[in-house]
Amino acid sequence: MRQSSSAAPLWAWVLHGVAALGIVLVVAFSLWGNDVVAEGGPPRVVPAAINLDPVTPPPATAAAGVILADDEAENSQFTGVQRGSSANCNRTALHGILHDGVNALNGLSVRVWREGDERELQSAPSGTINTLDDGGYEILLDNRPLSGWWIASVVDEQGRPFGSSVAFLTDTHDCEGSGQQLIRIDFQRMKGAVGTAGKPLTALSQQVLTLEVPAQATVVEATPLPDGLRWDGQARQLDVPILMYHYISAAPPDADRYRRDLSVGPDLFRSHLVTLREQGYTTITLSQLAEALATGTPLPPKPIVLTFDDGYLDNYQNAFPIMQQEGAVGTFFLVTDLLEQRHPLYMSWEQAAEMAATGMEMSSHTTGHADLTTLSRDDAWWQLSRSRALLVEKLGVEATTLGYPFGKLNDQVAALARDAGYAVAVTTAGGTTADSTTMMTLPRVRVHGGDFAEAVLSQMDYWRGR
Repeated sequence: MRQSSSAAPLWAWVLHGVAALGIVLVVAFSLWGNDVVAEGGPPRVVPAAINLDPVTPPPATAAAGVILADDEAENSQFTGVQRGSSANCNRTALHGILHDGVNALNGLSVRVWREGDERELQSAPSGTINTLDDGGYEILLDNRPLSGWWIASVVDEQGRPFGSSVAFLTDTHDCEGSGQQLIRIDFQRMKGAVGTAGKPLTALSQQVLTLEVPAQATVVEATPLPDGLRWDGQARQLDVPILMYHYISAAPPDADRYRRDLSVGPDLFRSHLVTLREQGYTTITLSQLAEALATGTPLPPKPIVLTFDDGYLDNYQNAFPIMQQEGAVGTFFLVTDLLEQRHPLYMSWEQAAEMAATGMEMSSHTTGHADLTTLSRDDAWWQLSRSRALLVEKLGVEATTLGYPFGKLNDQVAALARDAGYAVAVTTAGGTTADSTTMMTLPRVRVHGGDFAEAVLSQMDYWRGR
């Protein structure tokens, strides 16, 4: 259900409200190895999926927001500002202005949706609300207490999200049936031709430019992430194998064939690193490869990328120390809901932060490791957006690299990933050629359990010939 807001302006709510909820804005800007190898390559590996309980965030005392920056030159980039006040609440509202830094922008809508709720809310186009000036929008987030994660995006005329989004958390755990929760998010167009110019910002009414809050309010302005990686338009092809690992531990005695195929023991893994080094290879991160493809940044001789899917605990306990000892770096795809749940079989946020501090790249494997091609556009957007938001918030990384769950994608999923701020993504299709024109669908070389170092080299040679 999509609704257009016709509620009273927020300044009136604030003047008549008894209090409001405090908001803290955190700025910035995948589980299983049941991925599938492309046809024609080595044998398929399709392990059974693992079902985990849905995430239920614990009660929080503040709301938080994360800016997700768009890195595609043809799209628009927006930044957000969120404000609020501390107290109890019985209704939550979103309010702000759309502008390009000089003028208000009219004709654009803001759309918001909440995790686990199929209902969608969308503002009337900016500049069309009688109670607001040019560029202004407002949405009532239902007329009852609501808590949870939300995503707010600017949408085009067809209602499709584009550019960056803001992920924010609302909490009404202590509501007593009165008060208000007021969230302000201003979106600024940085590039692209969208919206119709309205009044200059200097001529707008204070009703649009400000959101009055009580003295105890917490007001934090957002600083957007850097624009991100931009392709210079030059076609480049690089021979850079991207190896795909999962477990770095011995398979348990009762493991099925899928688990055994995904398990590389620590000693065997070390032998891979030693042999690669002896063969002249130098490990780099996926971000470094993306930069070389996009801008021509030089890479070391015989570069190779080590990737690890799902964020298993043994990646921290076994792979991480071995890589440090052998002077290697890698890219680790984390399923962020598992870290939020503190699942015992997967690394924690603290462990991921420790690895990131040493140069390991912490990347997205989405929020819940769902097959994105089977989800609605909104659900797929949520999986991509919230995962990146959490990586930015928890680890302070840019989080512009992605591993598609199961290696599955289609044109819509790839486009959503770009719009969510990812600069490069990998599949499970076999290959060693990285192409600047297909940076959202880079191939990899699967490492099977029991593969000796020589077998890994042979796999790379096999795919070079394809």
